[in-house]
Amino acid sequence: MKNFSIRLKIISVVVLSLILTIVVILYVTTKNQRDNLLFAHEKTLTTSTAILNVTIRNIMLNGEAPIAVRTLKNLQTIQDIEELEIYRVDGNRAFHDYETLDVVNRNLGKSVFKKTERQEHKTFDNDHFRDVLDTSVPKRVELRNMREMEYYFPILNVPDCRVCHGTDHFIRGVAYFRISTQGVFDQIRNANLLLTGVFVIAGILISTVLVLFLGRAVISPILTIGGTVLKVGKGDFGVRVPVKSRDEIGRLGKEINLMIQGLEERFHLSKYVSRTTENLIRQRGEIRTDGVRQNLTVLFSDIRQFTRFSESNPPAEVIQTLNRILQVQAETVEKFQGDIDKFIGDAIMALFTDEYTAVLCAYHMIASVRSLDRELESGLSVGIGINAGEVVLGNIGSERRLEYAVIGDVVNVASRLSSIASPNMILISESVMKKVEGRVRAKLISDQQIKGKTKKLDFFVVQEVKDESAQRWMR
Repeated sequence: MKNFSIRLKIISVVVLSLILTIVVILYVTTKNQRDNLLFAHEKTLTTSTAILNVTIRNIMLNGEAPIAVRTLKNLQTIQDIEELEIYRVDGNRAFHDYETLDVVNRNLGKSVFKKTERQEHKTFDNDHFRDVLDTSVPKRVELRNMREMEYYFPILNVPDCRVCHGTDHFIRGVAYFRISTQGVFDQIRNANLLLTGVFVIAGILISTVLVLFLGRAVISPILTIGGTVLKVGKGDFGVRVPVKSRDEIGRLGKEINLMIQGLEERFHLSKYVSRTTENLIRQRGEIRTDGVRQNLTVLFSDIRQFTRFSESNPPAEVIQTLNRILQVQAETVEKFQGDIDKFIGDAIMALFTDEYTAVLCAYHMIASVRSLDRELESGLSVGIGINAGEVVLGNIGSERRLEYAVIGDVVNVASRLSSIASPNMILISESVMKKVEGRVRAKLISDQQIKGKTKKLDFFVVQEVKDESAQRWMR
């Protein structure tokens, strides 16, 4: 279920809810029908038994036992009556012998009733039968999965009967019915089929309406929001969620649009922030005022003759040319996994974790700018200075405006080397030369005074760089 689309989930919930509702309604309806039909059945039988009791008694008062026997036989032919019998209190079938007839004649003191045809002898005895004898209360028993029912009705020794039967017993016998309720269940089944058809059609109509409504009001807007967020994730910040309602989904759409706007603004702002700063924000999630020390290689690249070029050309051309030169340098830094820390006018400051990579990047920067200059015919070139060592990284500025900066003597020396480098020249410090020796050929320039330094420094002019991937030296 976790991998299903939201459309399928909502449709599944709607359909399952309706199915559950239909099942519950059918169950409740069926139960009520069954209870009502069985109650009506039982009430009818109770009334019929009372009528039978009165009928048999009236027949017996006239001494018409044969008629009573025939009446019982005829009643057994009625549909749904599986068995109908009257049993004496001793469990013997009534009208099977002349014992009762003899008792009656004896009580009357003369032979009033003649001996007529009797029924076949049969006995009956079970717990339900005895319960009725003990309580004189009718009892109903369900059989065969409720497809048959037994009814036990006591036949009481009322005043009219006591003249002939005596007063020594209160209950004369039990009328036993075994009734088939299959007809009742057939009615229930037919009614259920009709109800099921009605509910299925109604369920399909309701499901269709609900799915269409939810699809229009919920699913489609959510899918639209999801599609918009997916495009934003791929870098398209121009998309927006179309807001067509004022409900919760509409408000969500507005919030998503505000979020996209904020992401777009941050995306553009990220162009003004170095990757080092971005990584710091991602890793720490908070602004820290303390600095950290780290060993880095610092590269400065400065465009030569740019002042002369800017004074002799229109501003638009100056900016366009500057941006193209900075662009090819930035692309080269990125190619060699460096980080553009900042643009300083017509200069670039880049950071590397490896000295050799910084020197190799500087070589390709000069080559790229020379290739671009042949196209532009601007007469511009770059001079590069590289230094390596421990620097301090930290947030500097005010509470309202901060900049994550790399500071220290290593940065200053790299900047000075860049400023004194001739066009298309790479100057590296002694610390860098120690790390790249064997992979870089350079000429030593010793005892040079650099602005801002009291002691004279040694540095090197790079003459050749070994391209280890191609196994060749580049001049």
